[in-house]
Amino acid sequence: MYKKVLSDYYEEMRRNIASFLLSIFLVSLFTPSAFAATKVFYLDLKKGCYSYTANGKGTFSFDSKNYKRLFKSTCMASHHIEVIWAGKIKTSSPIGLPTAAEVSRTCGAKYETLMGYSAPEEIVEDTPYISWFYADPGAENKKYGSKVICFIHLADKTYSNFISVKGSLVGY
Repeated sequence: MYKKVLSDYYEEMRRNIASFLLSIFLVSLFTPSAFAATKVFYLDLKKGCYSYTANGKGTFSFDSKNYKRLFKSTCMASHHIEVIWAGKIKTSSPIGLPTAAEVSRTCGAKYETLMGYSAPEEIVEDTPYISWFYADPGAENKKYGSKVICFIHLADKTYSNFISVKGSLVGY
């Protein structure tokens, strides 16, 4: 009788564990990923991949006014940009806001170190380009100072839209 009770107990435990695991699987299957939907302010980006659209697909115009909020993504999912470096740089500016030349030199050097060659200076199809973000004068400058975000991306043939990609662009 003792063996029967113990056997029934283990069988019930197996069913409960299986039911619990199935529940977790089904919830994760039908719940949108919080990671994929996380919006990030452009000066808070860290190394990794981001998209301008929730699903990371399609193109995004360089002229868009909605460039300051991006969606965190994995590099294996569709995305538009890949941050290769984020940090503060030394600047000669008395207000602490880097100049375009200082940012260009910094991000260009980060690109060359990472990719093994200089960033293209003209439109070259299927080649990752280097771009950057840094604070606007005013409130952003007060909060972020000399912070720079260097990122790589692909562009269309006219260099007017970001192209969605899957996989890392490093070593592309």
